[in-house]
Amino acid sequence: MTIKSILCIFGGSQDELSALNTAFVLGHTYGAQIRVLHVSSDPAAYAGIYGEGIIASAAIIEAIEKENAQRLSKAKQYVVSFAAKHHIPLDTPDSPARHASARFVHAVGMMDSTIGREGRLSDLIVIGREHTPTHDLITPALFNTGRPVLLMPSAHDGLSKEWQDKTVALAWNGSLQSARAIHRWTKTV
Repeated sequence: MTIKSILCIFGGSQDELSALNTAFVLGHTYGAQIRVLHVSSDPAAYAGIYGEGIIASAAIIEAIEKENAQRLSKAKQYVVSFAAKHHIPLDTPDSPARHASARFVHAVGMMDSTIGREGRLSDLIVIGREHTPTHDLITPALFNTGRPVLLMPSAHDGLSKEWQDKTVALAWNGSLQSARAIHRWTKTV
C-alpha cells in the first residue's frame, strides 16, 4: 500500500497544528494529495420543534454562524500558510501526477458522517488532539472509515522537528483485519 491520499481533519485551533504539519510533511514525502477537512456545525440542527412548527432561536443560530465563520477563516489562514511553507500547491485543479498537492474542503453538517464519508476516500487520516470533549474526531475516524489514523499530539506538547525520535504506537484488537492492516501499514513506512 502506498500513500496517495491523506485526509487531515482540521478545526482551526493551535492544538491541531502538528497534525496539519504532519499531513503536509507526509504529503510532500509521498507525493500524495492532501485534503484538509474543516467541518462546521449546521445551525439548523439547533432549531427546536414545538407542536407542528419549528422554533429557531435567531440569537443561537446567529452565534453558531458567527463561530463557524471565525473557525473557518482561521483554518483557511493556517492551511494557506502551511501550504506555502511546504511549497505544496493549494486548490489547483491540475497538479502533476506523483507530486504533492493540497485541497481545502469545507463541509457543513454532522461531524461523524462527514468524517466517515471523506475518510473512506483516503489512505491515511491525520488528526490532532483536540482538547474539547464536544468534538470527538477519533471515534468516527477509527470506526467509520476502515482507514489507519495517525493521532498527533498538540504542538505545544513538544515533538515536531519531524517527530523527534519517530516512535509510533499502533493500537489494535488482535483481529485478523487489524493484523492485515498493521502489516500493510508497516510495509509502507
